Amino acid sequence: MSSVLNPVGPEPPGVYWRRRALLVIVLLLLVLLIWWLFFKPAGGSPAATPAPSGSPSASAVTSPSPSSTAKPSASPSASVPTSPSQSPAEPGNCAPADIAVTATTDAASYKVGSTPKLTLRVTNSSATACKRDVGQKANEIVVSSGGVKVWSSDDCGSTSGTDVVTLQPGQSYSTTVTWDGRLTGPTCSTAGKVAQAGSYAVVARNGDVTSKATPFALTAA
Repeated sequence: MSSVLNPVGPEPPGVYWRRRALLVIVLLLLVLLIWWLFFKPAGGSPAATPAPSGSPSASAVTSPSPSSTAKPSASPSASVPTSPSQSPAEPGNCAPADIAVTATTDAASYKVGSTPKLTLRVTNSSATACKRDVGQKANEIVVSSGGVKVWSSDDCGSTSGTDVVTLQPGQSYSTTVTWDGRLTGPTCSTAGKVAQAGSYAVVARNGDVTSKATPFALTAA
């Protein structure tokens, strides 16, 4: 036993220790080689690749059927020609109920001998456009006092001629005449008499539509 732990020989003890260590290593390698040859694990071989399944995987791209892509539309949309826009209908004549006529003066009172300006206004009070004759033949302005006519634009003015205009809803036509302050009759002048101081009223007419009376006064000079 002591010879094993303390080798004796002509060589130094370290030499014998190295030889013994080398022998032990060789023996261990032999044991490992024998174990690997006869007792190697069965799981070392690579796993067998499974055969592909007969059905395609869920993520496989399916080619679209020809009927879903190549089939033309059964009924192509036809281009429907657009009919040209029709021009709006020509406005008809204004009914009396569609017309409002007013008479106004340029002042509330005048001195005797003055020349009041009297205005006739025709307004389309309906919701649609219509035609109306606003010429001299259709219009008349009358001045009265105490219910008696003392002057008319038809007495000395022209009563002929027509002027048919189209009035849009709310649109007006107006005309103004100047009264010279003298009385008139069917033959125009009644000896050139001047209207005297007093209360007067002016009324305008367009066709068969007459305005309300608008009062004014003549005062002494």
